[in-house]
Amino acid sequence: MLFTGSSEHTIDDKKRLSIASKHRALLPQSVTAWYCVPWPSKVLRLYPEPTFLELANKWDDSLTPTDEQAQLVSTLFSFAEKVEMDSGGRVRLPKRHLELAEIGSAVAVLGAKNHLEIRELASWQAGEQKRFEDLSKLVAGTTPSSGNS
Repeated sequence: MLFTGSSEHTIDDKKRLSIASKHRALLPQSVTAWYCVPWPSKVLRLYPEPTFLELANKWDDSLTPTDEQAQLVSTLFSFAEKVEMDSGGRVRLPKRHLELAEIGSAVAVLGAKNHLEIRELASWQAGEQKRFEDLSKLVAGTTPSSGNS
């Protein structure tokens, strides 16, 4: 799955977000759940369940992780919440995630390669021109040949 593009949405009073049909169409019919992960940069990341499980299973497990590894695993996975998609293509976002990311009802839903990102609409729109201007610098700094893959 390759999620691209963006769309504007409203989170309703029940904390439900409708996943755009262009993004739902990329999912196999068997996929009815996502994993929602809040991120410190004021974003919620939504991973289709198979993608989240695949990425989680790629991590090396150990009976003796370092303290830092153990803290990362317990923190990341304690914040991750499985959210089911209803027949209308909506997911109920965890209230605590919305609070942590400071996201209100007007949001931008962004395709971000293997997941979707949910961001506060006003701040996303306010930074659009700057992100566009920085795009070539970002690409130059993250190419596989530069060692930042």
